[in-house]
Amino acid sequence: MKRLLFSSLALIAVATSVQAQTDSTLQSLAPAPADTLLPTEPVATRAVATEEEILPVLPPEPAKQPRSSGNAKHGLGINFGLNGAGVDYAYMPGEMLAFRGRFQTLPFTLNIDDLEFSETYVGVDGSLNFTNLDLLVDFYPFKSSFKIVGGLGYFFNNRITSKGFFVDDLQLGELVVEPNDIGYVEIQSEWAKLAPYFGLGFGKAVPNSRIGFGFELGTYYGGSPDVTIIATDMLSETSQEEAELEENLKDYAWIPYLNFRLSIRII
Repeated sequence: MKRLLFSSLALIAVATSVQAQTDSTLQSLAPAPADTLLPTEPVATRAVATEEEILPVLPPEPAKQPRSSGNAKHGLGINFGLNGAGVDYAYMPGEMLAFRGRFQTLPFTLNIDDLEFSETYVGVDGSLNFTNLDLLVDFYPFKSSFKIVGGLGYFFNNRITSKGFFVDDLQLGELVVEPNDIGYVEIQSEWAKLAPYFGLGFGKAVPNSRIGFGFELGTYYGGSPDVTIIATDMLSETSQEEAELEENLKDYAWIPYLNFRLSIRII
């Protein structure tokens, strides 16, 4: 009986010792309280670099626009022909259209003093003075060198003058009249200052290469010319024919135009 009692006590003691050791082990493995995890001194925070901060972001490159043959071009021209000589400036915003400013002048004089008339000689002094500034539009319907031209011309001078006089004495039976006593007849014809223009031609206003060549055929509408007759001395009655002469010239309302042009591209 005693032996059984001592055995039971020994088992209880062993079990108590094992329980105490187990509690101690579990206590050491348990997480520490929150207060004990906080550091005693504040820790400086460290910024973490992101991928966007490491790699620089470059702006996108603008798309390159292809350069086309329709870019605006500028040119100068030297022209000469039936209506005189001059210069012009041309601007082409595209392949089918061009704008031009043209200046031309035609100073022409004629002096003849050996024309035979009624067994005597007469003389003629003639002058033709045309100076104009044109604003023109060239249209290329087929994107080729063929063009249709329209515009407006302003004439600073557009007068034709013809003066007739006697060079030698005039024999009238037994009467001899000197040239100074006979007098002279002068006829002046002048068209309107503003005149619409229409023409056809070949040649680019601004050549594709550095230098180009072209020609143009057209006409100005100047209306019926105003006629003035100045007659002196024995010929003074000729001035009465002014209205009749003006009527005869009313069909000459169109001023013809023929021109050759040398063009140079500057831009």
